[in-house]
Amino acid sequence: MKRLLFFPALFIIISGCQNNTGENELAKALTDTTSITGITGDSVKLVKTARIDFKVKDVEKAGWGVSALAQQLGGKIFHQQLETIEGERKELKMSDDSLLVITAYTPRVAITVRIPSENLELFLHNIAGLGYYTSSSRLDIEDKSLAFLENELKQKNRQRELSKPGNTVKALASMQSINVKDAMIEQHIANRAIDADVNYSLVNISLFQNSLVRKEVIANYILTGYELPFHKRLLNAIGNGWEMFLSFVLFLAHLWMFFLVAGIAWIIYRYFQQSRKMAYNNSTFK
Repeated sequence: MKRLLFFPALFIIISGCQNNTGENELAKALTDTTSITGITGDSVKLVKTARIDFKVKDVEKAGWGVSALAQQLGGKIFHQQLETIEGERKELKMSDDSLLVITAYTPRVAITVRIPSENLELFLHNIAGLGYYTSSSRLDIEDKSLAFLENELKQKNRQRELSKPGNTVKALASMQSINVKDAMIEQHIANRAIDADVNYSLVNISLFQNSLVRKEVIANYILTGYELPFHKRLLNAIGNGWEMFLSFVLFLAHLWMFFLVAGIAWIIYRYFQQSRKMAYNNSTFK
């Protein structure tokens, strides 16, 4: 009887061990990120970038909300720009020197955020709650594992060449060794940049809202609209007419010689006319 009970107990123990092994493997698979290149563990360098455009009620308040959420999740704002796009515009004349300008405009805010990669999904989920309409969203994951590995291997290779016995003094004194060291620095900086991109995901956010209408009274910039009151214009017209009359008299005064010559010519003409008429009459009477 004891021997019969031993085999079921052994089967239960073996099954329990197998279940625990399966759960451990599943947990390991969830926590371990594998590159498409086959690289695993800490050597995996996945750079995540995201973009989301959504509509909000107030872009300024939503912008403050994005900034607060980024700081709460350990991120930072790297760029923030408020832009107002003006649409239709209408001008109404209120008086000779003022206009009522009515303008339709749409405010937009562009924000660039760096968020720790482990909080990227939570950040995208929370900022979507700030708006009520998502125009577009995009998530890109770029695998830079091979680029990181290439820089790392080249750096080790160059360092190995510089550390060879007998070559140290001559190599450090040559221009070639300087170029090698510069290349090592560039590869080191490139890897640091990849690490920064891996650890902090880049998110570009665009916020927009419904168009607003702005009314403002401005000075009339159309100069033809400015006129003096009627009584002043009437007085100016009378004064201008008198000035024109005096100018005309002065103009005639400049022509006195022509009038004098014309008068003398007229007198001579009349004289000859009268003389011819008298001669004709005398001949008729005879």
